[in-house]
Parts: sequence; structure tokens; C-alpha cells
Amino acid sequence: MLILGTTLAVLATALVDGGVLLDALTSNAKPDETLAANTRVEAAMLFAIICALPTLLAMWFAPALVVFQNCGPWQAVTTSLRAALANWQPVAVYGLLLFLFGAVLPGIAIALIALLVPPFAAPYVIALVVVPMSSCSWPRRRSRTTSPTATSFMPARVARRTFPRRAARPPPASRIRAPAT
Repeated sequence: MLILGTTLAVLATALVDGGVLLDALTSNAKPDETLAANTRVEAAMLFAIICALPTLLAMWFAPALVVFQNCGPWQAVTTSLRAALANWQPVAVYGLLLFLFGAVLPGIAIALIALLVPPFAAPYVIALVVVPMSSCSWPRRRSRTTSPTATSFMPARVARRTFPRRAARPPPASRIRAPAT
């Protein structure tokens, strides 16, 4: 589903720029400056992000819902999309912070390195400074009082409606012992 959604988003860019971005992505030719200066290509990239956003939101919590809540694939995808849309403010803040720390700050660091370091050493300094900075992840500290279930991101009323309490499953027939007589 993820591949289908992102493929459709990339193909939809042809509606905006007439297929220029698709040609640049599928051809073996080296991109030139006219492609970067084309404002229709920039608009097509933004359109692709907007079209891919529902797919990305639907896949965000889906693996956790399958593993921790025993949801089927379709129920997990729809619940993930509903939860992400219900919590749109934190998702928007996360997206802005991801853009800041994943694009803006590494871009500034690369520009400063290119200005201050000799050209022959710049790629090595970038590899030693920017790559670890942009790929680093900090461990999240988990409270001992919270449950590690996948429903912690949902409001309680949504979790109760989506995942009603189930009765305990009986043991498999192979583990049931006959009473001794």
C-alpha cells in the first residue's frame, strides 16, 4: 500500500508540471540548472508531498497496531489514519521539527563547511559532521506507569470504540488436560 500510494503521488506530479519531474526522475540524464529553476517542478514536488501525506499517515501507526493490538491490515491502516488526523496538531509540529532538524540545520552546516573547509577536504568533513548529525536518534525515555500499548496515542473514547475489551482466550485444545478420575 505504501508503494502504491507514493507511486500514485509521484505520477500525479504530471498534472502540475506536464511530466517534467517524471522525465527527470526516470531518465539517466544528469539534471541541469533549468530543472532546479523551474517553479512548476517545485510546485509538482509540493503537490507530490500533499498527495503522499494520507498514505504516510495511514502507515504511521499501522505496524504497532498489528503487533500490539492484533488488528488486521486494513483495520490497522484505517485506525492509524484516523488517529493521525485526530491528532493533527502534534503531527504538524513533528513535521515542522523534522523539516528543521532534517533539512534546514544540515543545509546550514553543509554551507558553513563548504565556506570554511578547503574543497578537497569538504566531502570528508561533511561525512564526519553532517551525516551523524542528521541520522542520530535519541532514545525515548518511557514512564513506568504508562502502558506500552499502541493505543496510547489515541483518545480513550476512540480506543474503547476501536478496540473493545475482549474476553480471555481459552487455552488451545492440546493444553487442556482431562480431569483425573
